[in-house]
Amino acid sequence: MSVSADRYSVPAVQRAIDILNILSAGPQTFTQIQRRMMIPKSSAFAILTTLHKRGLVERDAEDRYALGMALFSFGCSVMSRFDYRSASLPFMEEIVQKTRETCHLGILHNWQVLYVEKVESPLSIKLASRIGLSLPAHSTGLGKALLSTFTDEQLDAILGCLELARRTDHTITTARELMEDLRLTRLRGFAVDNVENEAGVRCAAAPIRDYSGKAVAALSISGPDTRVTLDRIPELGQLVKETCERISLRLGYQAARPDQSR
Repeated sequence: MSVSADRYSVPAVQRAIDILNILSAGPQTFTQIQRRMMIPKSSAFAILTTLHKRGLVERDAEDRYALGMALFSFGCSVMSRFDYRSASLPFMEEIVQKTRETCHLGILHNWQVLYVEKVESPLSIKLASRIGLSLPAHSTGLGKALLSTFTDEQLDAILGCLELARRTDHTITTARELMEDLRLTRLRGFAVDNVENEAGVRCAAAPIRDYSGKAVAALSISGPDTRVTLDRIPELGQLVKETCERISLRLGYQAARPDQSR
């Protein structure tokens, strides 16, 4: 007999997590937090005081609450488990040196792309992306690169649960169009975000595989569409594809050869 997980949920812990999620968007005053949580002031104060004592939240000079450095320590501990991150960083720096555009590393988390590393372009126009940012998979180069590694049957099930929200005038918002785009991505070996997620930003991305062949992350080359033009996409796409293949080899991946299929 199955037992509902809700039976073992602790309301105070759930509320603490909800408060941390609120603060992930930026510092908030006590009143803002309490109103968003819709809980008694005494409860909000007790939770925030406990989080503050443990270093999970801090108070700034304007008496606002913000995420604390203890969370950074936890995050670093989690990130240290991701071998692909340390394996990718030198290659990302190499890409930025060659292209002078920004390079991102991302993973799929709850069918969103989570940015886990970024090497910034040295040029004056910067992108608003940051480590820890989550964006929809269907509208990003990183997301489409990772989605392309699933079979059509798996994608049918996945896309049935996803809301393909419009981010720009160029966002793909139907499952049929996205499936066609993902098939093209498989054929050429890299995905293209053609100003689909953020106005004025274009990118090319490819998946990174581990020793088992599973796509564990993706790498992208991104920049303003005035620099990353459509004419430049084939060159950048080939570069990110070849770079991801090199990283995959570093992680132990071996692409199947004709004589290995027997």
